[in-house]
Amino acid sequence: GYNTGQVYGSGGGGSDGRGGGGRRGGGDGGYVQGRPAPDWRRRIKLGALTLVVVVLAVSISTYFWADSKLKREVDLSKVIERPESGDGTNYLIVGSDSREGMSAEEKKRLRTGSAEGKRTDSMMILHDGSNGPTLISLPRDSNVEIPSFVGSESGKTFQGTGRQVKLNAAYAEDGPELLVRTVEFNTGLRIDHYVEIGFGGFAKIVDAIG
Repeated sequence: GYNTGQVYGSGGGGSDGRGGGGRRGGGDGGYVQGRPAPDWRRRIKLGALTLVVVVLAVSISTYFWADSKLKREVDLSKVIERPESGDGTNYLIVGSDSREGMSAEEKKRLRTGSAEGKRTDSMMILHDGSNGPTLISLPRDSNVEIPSFVGSESGKTFQGTGRQVKLNAAYAEDGPELLVRTVEFNTGLRIDHYVEIGFGGFAKIVDAIG
């Protein structure tokens, strides 16, 4: 008898009537296994990784391209007890559901709803250094400590009490300045620039890209 080896793919029949996909082995009279199947899982993983890298590169390029169109109104000089500057430049990029600056027609066209106020839906740190840009996502539900801070409107100093909240609560409590202060306090990174993209800013980017 023969030891049967699995053969991948099909080949023409051999002259002895057995399938041509196998190769006669050594002295034991058996067949050795044919060429192994392609590692599709590995290929899929590599393909997915390549796609992520491409999307990230396009996203960063799009951000810099559209950067001049976005509005900045955050005075980082109000942020206290800041970390030392490091190598490179750090941008805190925030996506919010703010409808500020949008006309009634734009709100209707984009179906933004009528919720008041604004909340952070996504937060990322973009570090532009000697090794190129690096983008780090900050989960909005991360547990962080609210440090001491100066109120953005009142100018009053509020002492830190070790209070733990979700990261996006800092923004809801006292706006971008407290969010920057909280991110700096909990990460040890100095934020050099703050960029916020609301519904209106996002719509402009989409329209510009086409």
